[in-house]
Amino acid sequence: MKSALAIAAATLALGIAGNAAQAQTYYVNGHTASPAEAQHLVARGMQPGHWVVNGFGITAVSSTPAIARPRARTCWYVLDEKLCD
Repeated sequence: MKSALAIAAATLALGIAGNAAQAQTYYVNGHTASPAEAQHLVARGMQPGHWVVNGFGITAVSSTPAIARPRARTCWYVLDEKLCD
């Protein structure tokens, strides 16, 4: 019984130490991830890197900024009336 308790305590200590070391490779919302945030990302299968976590979900931070491009004008006909965006 004592050996099983000792093994469980050692496993728990290694798990906590592993999560703390892993937290250094995850960045959440522009800061280094806390151990709880890193555990949340690991549990969802996310790789180490930069992430945005908000009410909508988890998204990877893009390394290149998004560029606004003009859309092509879309037109269609409804009852022989031309409608465009």
